Amino acid sequence: MILICIENKAAYNLALLTNVESIERNEKLQLAVKGVKERFRLTTKMFNTRGIASSSLLKQRGKVLRLLEN
Repeated sequence: MILICIENKAAYNLALLTNVESIERNEKLQLAVKGVKERFRLTTKMFNTRGIASSSLLKQRGKVLRLLEN
């Protein structure tokens, strides 16, 4: 579970550094963004089903999704 959090933090940092306009033009980056969204969705679901949802994890997920949707 700790590894998943570290992986998500790395994906979050990558998303912050990525130019949104280049994502729209680059198909490979679009697939990577889909992967980031899916990992956050699955991780959040896993934490919620175990009853240990982390507020910081949920905040990070929200930041990434807002960034990727803009």
